[in-house]
Amino acid sequence: MTPEELTLAFIKDYYEWNEYAFRTDRGNGSNDAEIERNYRKIIRKYCIPQKDYQGITFGSESSHHPEYEKIVTTDSKESKVIIKTHFNDPNHPYSIADWEYHFLFIKGKWLLEEVYYIAEEAKYKAL
Repeated sequence: MTPEELTLAFIKDYYEWNEYAFRTDRGNGSNDAEIERNYRKIIRKYCIPQKDYQGITFGSESSHHPEYEKIVTTDSKESKVIIKTHFNDPNHPYSIADWEYHFLFIKGKWLLEEVYYIAEEAKYKAL
């Protein structure tokens, strides 16, 4: 798969995971292990093998959505690609975000190194 295809697939999988996590969370921690296990599956599917990720977060509105997040640009440099996306949920006008997906070409395939949330003052790791 190309980095663009992987980005769109990741967005879809992340959205589905967020919906599942929000739907099954009982607020008492009883489902935390299962929710995190499913998140780790996404990390293993898309990311570099040694990916160390932050703690999981999910909510009623997903940070990524296949209908509302679109690829804006692709920047390629040898074995690294940066995909920039823009998220804009028309149902929630306050819900606008810019993201960067950083890919590395390792052993014949593209792997996600990191996702960054882009703010005016800086960019922040988001995985």
